[in-house]
Amino acid sequence: WLLNASYTYAENSYTRRQPRDYGAAEYQAAILSGAWNPFGTSISDPDLVGKDGVSTAGNTQAALDTFSFTLNEVGEVTQEVAEAIVSGDTGIELGGGNVTLALGAQYRQLGYTFTPDSRRQTGNNARAETEAAIPTTTQDVYAMFAEVNAPLMENLEAQFALRYEDYGDSGGDTIDPKVALKYDVSDNIALRGSWGTSFQAPSIRQVSGAIGSAGVLDPLNPGAGNFNVTVITTGSPDLTPASAENFNIGAIVKSDFGLNISADYWTYDYQDLILPGGSPQSIVDAVAAGTLPSNRVVRDAAGQLNQVFSGFENRGDATASGFDINARYNANWFESADLIFDASATVITEFDSSEFAGLDGNGDLKGSRNDGNAFGSTPDFKFNLGATVQKDGHSANISMRHIGEYTDDQSGDPIESQTTFDARLSLDLGDWMGREGTIVTVGAVNIFDEDPPRIAARPLFDTEVHDPRGRQVYVAFRQNF
Repeated sequence: WLLNASYTYAENSYTRRQPRDYGAAEYQAAILSGAWNPFGTSISDPDLVGKDGVSTAGNTQAALDTFSFTLNEVGEVTQEVAEAIVSGDTGIELGGGNVTLALGAQYRQLGYTFTPDSRRQTGNNARAETEAAIPTTTQDVYAMFAEVNAPLMENLEAQFALRYEDYGDSGGDTIDPKVALKYDVSDNIALRGSWGTSFQAPSIRQVSGAIGSAGVLDPLNPGAGNFNVTVITTGSPDLTPASAENFNIGAIVKSDFGLNISADYWTYDYQDLILPGGSPQSIVDAVAAGTLPSNRVVRDAAGQLNQVFSGFENRGDATASGFDINARYNANWFESADLIFDASATVITEFDSSEFAGLDGNGDLKGSRNDGNAFGSTPDFKFNLGATVQKDGHSANISMRHIGEYTDDQSGDPIESQTTFDARLSLDLGDWMGREGTIVTVGAVNIFDEDPPRIAARPLFDTEVHDPRGRQVYVAFRQNF
């Protein structure tokens, strides 16, 4: 019997500074007083004299400072995890061998602190925003779990698992089972399948709320372009856990010449999902249409959109299905080095909801950016391909990542597919350094610096799917002791 115990502490602190956070009221005052010329030419022709024959068209930094502020926000997320697992042989013998058992217990504490800008705290931020709360929240989670591996026959293996989690008053508790089977048809072919339920309690941000921003189009001011609005998503201590039932069936094929392939079909049935109460754009549209109360949006004295109110809710369901396919080929082409090819693909065949309209108006969410509902972007095809050469602890890898085309439901335009390449070189310097386990890695992500496909609205690309940072070069060092 083995006992494994561990403790982990993690902390992520951040400061966000956003310059040119304009105050609308101060901006209007600067224009009306004549201190600021909104059509100024301070760069192209600073000495140009205005129509009054006296004032110059160039604006001063002092005038800009009267309405241009810097937004400062501070946040911190902490996590502590203590876990103990006991595992071993029960001594119970079945047709394929002895039954093994694992028992475990876990304690997790999550902490979240967010301090918004002082102007938001007081409501004196000149954007018609209400006072912003400073959420400081902790979440304590207790869990117990057990897993049994039962070799029923020489070619049939079963796994049974049970997990209990308690989130206290902000999430409740749950018991979730899982059953999995693997049947070896032959030495080269195996079939596998599993069924289980899962549980997702409200997160700290969903309980305490969150502040962000988004670009929206104003239906009351068509043709005016995008407006950047503050989005306050309120939390709720009354949220109930989301649940899902999942089923998976697949096959594994191992060849005698180094090619291994696995293919799995999966399906998830989600209930009581915890989602924002609509996207900012859908809330603005619904308020304009009169189907939501007017206090869900805030406008300034000139009628310009400033703020949108949303909230985390238990709302809706979804069913998702698809295939995962993986292949790996060990090419025995060289005696002195190993050459490995690998490929993987995910194909989503179904993603439906009975509450949200989707692209077809009947709940189809597949292949959509899903801006008009509370789900994330769902390209229905992704494909990765890679090649690795290994020799004496050294390795070189090049890989291709492809994301298929899907639709921006906000504009109706297609979001183009993207293909990027990564490269990595790892050198084992153990002999040179005089000790084993010294690895230096040099690599690049998106080596050809491909831009992400553009979308019509801010932030001009889909942040959930594509990386806007372009080419990234990194160096890593690892030493085993």
